[in-house]
Amino acid sequence: MMLDQSGSFKYGYRNVIVLKKMTFPNDKVLTIEISEKQISGRTICLDIDYEDVLYADSFNSCLIREE
Repeated sequence: MMLDQSGSFKYGYRNVIVLKKMTFPNDKVLTIEISEKQISGRTICLDIDYEDVLYADSFNSCLIREE
């Protein structure tokens, strides 16, 4: 299923993270932490600056629906 006719994102990233609409001040950092439930319990933290959110690729607004 193709979500947008553009064919590809501007950048070569493979992972897509979708969050509900939100706001945060430009002097704050959005941190997303993902961890395993297994014994190894690996954890990864993604620190995302406000500028990265502003300039991120996005889907066509007609394809986005809020629940």
